[in-house]
Amino acid sequence: MSQDFCIIDIGTNAVKCKIFAGGEYYTPKNKFLSNEGTDNLNPEEVVSHVVDYINEATEKHIEKNRIYIAATEGFRTSSNQEEIKKQISAKTGRKVHLISPRKEAWLAVLGGLSSIRFKGERPKQVLFIESGGGSTEISLVNTADNPISLISTTSLPLGSKRYLVDENDEKTQKLISQRISEMLRRAKAKGISIDKSLRVVINSSAATRIIGKQYGMEKYNPLEITQKQYKMGLERFYKASQEIINHPEVEKLMKDYLLQAEVVDGFVGHTYILNHILETLKKRTEEPFLSRVPITTTIGGLKDGLMDEILKEKDKTPEEIEKKIFSIGQDKEDKKDDEEKDEEEPQPIDDVKSKVWQKKYETYYKAQNPDYVCTTDPENHHLTVEDQGNKVIYTEPEKVLVSANKESKDNKLYEDMIKLAKEQGLKDIKFEPDVDLETRLRIYAACQKNGMKVQNFLYNPKMLEAVSPETRKIVEASFVKPQTKYREAAAQQNQM
Repeated sequence: MSQDFCIIDIGTNAVKCKIFAGGEYYTPKNKFLSNEGTDNLNPEEVVSHVVDYINEATEKHIEKNRIYIAATEGFRTSSNQEEIKKQISAKTGRKVHLISPRKEAWLAVLGGLSSIRFKGERPKQVLFIESGGGSTEISLVNTADNPISLISTTSLPLGSKRYLVDENDEKTQKLISQRISEMLRRAKAKGISIDKSLRVVINSSAATRIIGKQYGMEKYNPLEITQKQYKMGLERFYKASQEIINHPEVEKLMKDYLLQAEVVDGFVGHTYILNHILETLKKRTEEPFLSRVPITTTIGGLKDGLMDEILKEKDKTPEEIEKKIFSIGQDKEDKKDDEEKDEEEPQPIDDVKSKVWQKKYETYYKAQNPDYVCTTDPENHHLTVEDQGNKVIYTEPEKVLVSANKESKDNKLYEDMIKLAKEQGLKDIKFEPDVDLETRLRIYAACQKNGMKVQNFLYNPKMLEAVSPETRKIVEASFVKPQTKYREAAAQQNQM
């Protein structure tokens, strides 16, 4: 009986394949999916790609019952997954195995680390990040023992196709923070802390390009970058990722990172996620040595991990392999990820200090415009400044709740708010999760006008569809829309 086999991986961005035949590995080209603007996979497209790979495998004389089909986040969240399963089963006779987030994380670790030969002293721990189109798995791995073991892991429903929660940066960062905090809590419960030998390994084309550029990449070759163990310090990665996220010129961005126009959005999305994962890890652990932790990349992932696991069991029947390797199960701790939240202890309010800053702020606003209406709330220690229905409510000196009157065309109140923030010495601002789009965009315009950075604003052209024409004019006149430029460049290239 032949022991050759084939793995087909249905992801969010593409269907992938890897074949083991005659003692050699074959990796056919990825077949990309065009599910732009929808959370559902296209059944006809997915089935067609799967059938093509099965035909390619059978041409290499692989028995059909040794062709295994795995599906991950894009399939997990697609409301038509049952329809796709039935169509694949009817056309190929093969079953689609849905991989749980925890299983996906572990298989990604196995596949990713198998292609790496660490130079110098082997690290005791690796933080492994697998960033895909629909999900990102983060795993803290014990590499000191042989075989390696998983210390703790978590899965984020974020990827290149979906890198914001409800189009909201604050919610996105909060989710990342919660998941990483829970992952570290589970590690701590086992008596394990972050080791100084830690290495960060990322399976993401974005990380590969960022690191490759540092080494003068003239041609994008992920295999070469992985094999040569190119590495990059955490702080330099932060700096590079921030430059990418806020990059104003798509043509230069494409040239610097050897990008095609149609993949720029995904590149920026991956970079955004990776930046906040690493930043959150550093903040949550408060370990100073993390700034010096080297980041490397790998090209191995889930299908490579599945390949390694099946090879260990190749003498078993296909039925036994399916039962052992593709059985679905989710750790109880993983189910808590969506339920548990970090709790912040309330801080006591100093009544005297509150009155001092309230008076100071009221004096400032009245000096800017005598018509501003300023009211104080002694019980809650709030100061409200209102103009034409636009409101700025200070709950603390550096924390405000804001709202905009859609009928008002005057943006002056927010411009004065930003001027005051600059006088306070603030270098950037951060939106709360419940700030509506109208207000966000008007404040962002005020920030651009006054040279103030916004921590958690990632521009999306669709945002302008939800605001008034007046706000659209304010925003368009205040800054260059990078995502729109990306799409324009992509359209131009597609016409060539």
